[in-house]
Amino acid sequence: MAEYTPLLDTVNALISLEMAKALIGAKITDDAQEVALIFYINAASHYCNTYTGRSLLSRANTEYYNGNGDDKLILNNDPVATLTSVYDDQAQTFAVGSLIPATSLYIIPDGLKNIIAYYGGAFTPGYHNIKVVYTAGYATVPYDLQEACFGIVALYFYQTQEKRFGITSRSVGDGSTTFDKDVPRWITSILDGYKKKW
Repeated sequence: MAEYTPLLDTVNALISLEMAKALIGAKITDDAQEVALIFYINAASHYCNTYTGRSLLSRANTEYYNGNGDDKLILNNDPVATLTSVYDDQAQTFAVGSLIPATSLYIIPDGLKNIIAYYGGAFTPGYHNIKVVYTAGYATVPYDLQEACFGIVALYFYQTQEKRFGITSRSVGDGSTTFDKDVPRWITSILDGYKKKW
């Protein structure tokens, strides 16, 4: 039977394997633990994305929105680095003729969301008739977000490898231990600051 070796999900990973190994330190003693650590980083980064409702790491996005008849449109991800193109086409072919000129569009940063403003126009009402191609997310992950991700990685690591961390009860009789499977509040309080609010 072939061995399974997970690869670090570089599209989503909020911390590197080297960072996780350095923070956990001498506890990583063999290849099996390193493989487990990669899995934990992937799982923790996925948790952070899911919890916040965002794709946190910088990436190219192609998304389709419903036209709202307004001159503003809220994007799904932020912060926006580049706005490549915006199309408005009820036929959903998104041909060159439906491309909105870049000079008519600008981004309004608004807290944890970015709004496309259509200067001198409005997005046609319709279903998935607006196509937006843009790059958004963190090219450099904020320190507190890295801390939250590593906190989850450490939780997974110590629960499975060291059989400790987050202990809620321990039985004297049979020596069994019960672990708290929930992500600690200090981690979710960090992630709450990045939660999508629209």
